[in-house]
Amino acid sequence: MEDNSGLSSRGLFLMIETLFTQALGLVAPWQVAEVIFKPESGRIDFQVRFGAANHACPALR
Repeated sequence: MEDNSGLSSRGLFLMIETLFTQALGLVAPWQVAEVIFKPESGRIDFQVRFGAANHACPALR
């Protein structure tokens, strides 16, 4: 599916993920994985993903 901007649905979704990732100040390996707008309740729900396979506990540094 494309709108008149020429973006596919996937391209638009990636742009929205990027927008929320940056707006929330997340940096790699953190990123917004899913955004769901619920107009009936006026909500925007999103999931955040930690993309690293391994990570150290910041409390143990």
